[in-house]
Formats: sequence, C-alpha cells, structure tokens
Amino acid sequence: MKHPTGTVYWRVAGTINGKRYRKNFQEKSEATEEKQRLEVKQRAEQNYEKVVMTSLSREECEEAKIAFKMLEGRKKPLSYYVRYALDRYREAEFEQTVETSIDEYLKHKRIEHQRNIITAVQLRTMTTQLTKFKAEYGEKLLGEMDPELIRNYLNNLTFGENNSHISPKTFNNKRGYLNTFFRFCVLKDWLMLNPLDKVPQFTIKAKRGSAETITAEQAEALMKYVEDYDGDPDNPKRKPLPKGIFVPYFALCLFAGLRPDIRTGEIGRLKKEHIRLDTGVILIEPEVSKVDEKRAIKIQPNLRLWLEKYPLDEYPIVPNRLEYHRKIIRKKNGLDHNVLRHTFISMIVGAFQSVGDAALQAGNSENIIRKHYLDLKTEAEADEFWRITPEGTNLPQNLVKVAGRFEEAKELKVAL
Repeated sequence: MKHPTGTVYWRVAGTINGKRYRKNFQEKSEATEEKQRLEVKQRAEQNYEKVVMTSLSREECEEAKIAFKMLEGRKKPLSYYVRYALDRYREAEFEQTVETSIDEYLKHKRIEHQRNIITAVQLRTMTTQLTKFKAEYGEKLLGEMDPELIRNYLNNLTFGENNSHISPKTFNNKRGYLNTFFRFCVLKDWLMLNPLDKVPQFTIKAKRGSAETITAEQAEALMKYVEDYDGDPDNPKRKPLPKGIFVPYFALCLFAGLRPDIRTGEIGRLKKEHIRLDTGVILIEPEVSKVDEKRAIKIQPNLRLWLEKYPLDEYPIVPNRLEYHRKIIRKKNGLDHNVLRHTFISMIVGAFQSVGDAALQAGNSENIIRKHYLDLKTEAEADEFWRITPEGTNLPQNLVKVAGRFEEAKELKVAL
C-alpha cells in the first residue's frame, strides 16, 4: 500500500476469533512473517492447542503431552513428580536379574554362617525358599518384581498330595524370607523400595491350647508296628526291608523328643556320636538345635534298650527312603507331624512333675511347657509310657525316679 505521503508500506489485516487485527510494516518480509505467525496461531486455537517456541523435539513434546494428561486432577506440578521419581529410581534395578541378586544374597548369608551369625538350619531353610523363588522368577529383572506379582506367588503356594493352600502362618514365614532378601537388595542400592512393604502378612490369633499327644497304649502299639514294619503293606510288589530299620528314628522322636523333620528338624542333623550311652545323655549341639542352643536329653532306661537292640551302626538314624516310609507309618497309626515330640514332653512332665527339667530337655521355655503340656498325663500313664520296651526285653522292676531319670534302686548297706 502507499501512504498519502508517498511512503510504501505493507498491511496485515483480518479477523481472528472475532477480533479485528490490523498492523502496518515497512518491509514486506516482516509483513509476510507476521501473516504466517497469525495463521499458525489461528489453526492452533481452532485445535485447542497453543503454539510455543521450544527447543524440544516433536517426540519430546509428545511425551510432555502424555505426562500432563496423566497428571490431570493432580495438585502438584509435573516437576514435582519427576523429582520424586528420580529420587527413587535406580537404573541398575532394571539391569540386575532376580537370579543374580539371590546368588549374591546367599553368598553373603554363607559368610554370615561361617561367622556364626546365623545357624546352619537358617541358612539351609532360606536357601531352599529362595531357590524355589529363583526357579519361578530368576530370569526377571529385579525392578520388575512388583507387590502384586509377589502376592500372587505367595497366594498360589501349595503343599501335600492334594495341593492344599499353605496356612497363614506358613504364608508369613515364606513372606519373611522374601522380605529379608528384598531388604538386602535395598541396602545394596539395587532397589529403592521393598515390594514386600505392600504385601501385608496375616494377623494370626493364638489358638493353640494343650498339645496333641498319644496315649501310652498308642505309643506301645506304634513301636510294635515299627518293629514289625518291612515296607508298604499295600504294595504287593515291594521288596521287604529289614525289620526294625526305622526303629531308631521313631524311638528318638518318641522317647527323646527330637524335632522330627529330617530336612529342617534336629533328627536330620543328629549324629550317632551325639548319643552317649556311656554317659546316659543325648547331646544336642548348637548346630543341631532349632534355637541354636546346646542342651542334653536324658536317656531313659527304656530308650537305652531300644538303642541297644537296634544299634546305630546297623540301623541308621535316617535310613534310605525314610520320608516315604514315615508317611506310611504315620498314616497307618494316625500320627500328626509333631505328636511324638509333644508326647515325650507331656510324659516327662507327668512322670517327674518338673516343668523346669522338661523345658531344659525339650529346648522350650518353662512358660511354653506350662501353657501346652502341664497336666496332660497322669503319673500312672507316664510311668507306663516309660516302660515301653522292644520285644523280648524287660526293664528291672526296682526302678526309681532320681533327678528326672529312672534308675535302679541302690541297696543301702548299713554298717553294724
């Protein structure tokens, strides 16, 4: 356009969203640039978007749009959530596998065992639990282990032939092993947060009252059955086993109260040299004990007869395929897992009327003995129990009770 004064200029004019716009420029290039800017602005507003001069790439702008979309309704700015994530995120967690982490953790625990910080039982149990977990998720990256995945793993654990779900107490125990492992990962900076923090354990109300036991009559029938047992009676194709092969195991569990699990219990770690017939005690060393404490169990006269008739050099404490045959014997005799140990403790209390002595021999507290074992057996039944002997053997008739043990009465000599 030409001004009345003769000066040439360029005008950009129009209407944008109902508003008139008009502006003059001395240079055509400036007018053209303004026209293009206004056209872009108009298109952006029509698409409900804003045009902002930025150094971000198109992909980065798209990521920003997604982030703001995710934050709709939130009160904090985007920078707050980015800072929160950066403070808690570790790049390494997506590079380290569960298998590698468990191997490192167990290596650390083996060193603790060598330094007597944890017991052999603890090391073996945590190794078993974490090996199962590694078999399931070993190839996954550590950062992929979220609470929901671990919760499903624990909820789907089963046991037994019927694949029954584990009890709340067992759930808590297995959760504990995983929790300790993931806490180790946090301390090593492999993870920022422990996923088990969001997997609560069960609250279990104490319901257990008196311990389940068997009678002296049932105990006698059991030992007679074990003496005659030569294999699965329901398997006609079985190869007969030596009769009495499982007697030492059942005798030690019933008449010495050893914890019966051959993998994690005391019976599986007991060595024949711990059974001292010469001094009349069974020595439970710390590496054998569940609670990592040494104790001594008195060998009663009837247990001595069982161990003498079935010597450990010929009849091992844990013979081959014990687990298989133990299940058959327990089923045929209606035995619960810990019933033999419970019976031993109740019979010690019944015969000798000493909570303290029973606690020392069993490796329990006196409070536990009072709560679960006191007054379960009469003295008469307990005395009958302690006279159960192998076939063809007999105890002396003059046995008396001396300091928690049956002993032969000594003849008193009176000098005249």
